[in-house]
Amino acid sequence: MLTRIRVNIMESLVIIKLTLKRVIFDDPKGNTMQYSELYVARIRSLCKDRHISINKLASMSGVKQSTLDNIVRGLTKNPHAKTLHKIAIAFNMTLSEFLDFPELNAYSFEDDTEEE
Repeated sequence: MLTRIRVNIMESLVIIKLTLKRVIFDDPKGNTMQYSELYVARIRSLCKDRHISINKLASMSGVKQSTLDNIVRGLTKNPHAKTLHKIAIAFNMTLSEFLDFPELNAYSFEDDTEEE
């Protein structure tokens, strides 16, 4: 059984497929969002909501501009918790608050092909 729900994330339509095994987030082009893309979407969304550029976020967080650029562009797939913590603090959030959003909470690691 497959159920689809349409959700607006960062002004783009995302289709969530609910199956018995996992929740899959698809963008409008049908691409499945990977785990690392979920927190990138979170960073972009928070920046947009707060009118903060990635450059300004780097300055506010103390994270190197190149490091933050690599995360946002998807070159760094698994940033350190310390880096995410610094980003969370820049948004005036705890790391727990930063990582507490529906898309990440619904992510299932079953059948996940990414290396640990």
